[in-house]
Amino acid sequence: MSYNFNNTNLVETTSQLQASRGNRSFIDTSNNVKYISYANGYVRRELNVKSVTGFSVRMQYQLNTKKMTPLQGVKRVAIAKEEDRLALIDSVSNNYVYRGFRSLIK
Repeated sequence: MSYNFNNTNLVETTSQLQASRGNRSFIDTSNNVKYISYANGYVRRELNVKSVTGFSVRMQYQLNTKKMTPLQGVKRVAIAKEEDRLALIDSVSNNYVYRGFRSLIK
């Protein structure tokens, strides 16, 4: 499926293995940030950064909307249509600003 992104910095980097699983991967060349659309309905942003100690750290963030359920607490809402997942990637990548790596260790 082809999708016309408003963010012209998005370049598809989907591997054959990802494609065979129904997933698609894109990189935002202006921020060096990766976005992945999974066939199961989830979308993630992936950052590869160097920590203060010099180690490379890969962090993934789910971008799907959250829903509060009484028994399970916060649950992510899967997006069934690939076109809607790609639209989410387009939207969040247009507004993304890297604010630096913050270590969770104090």
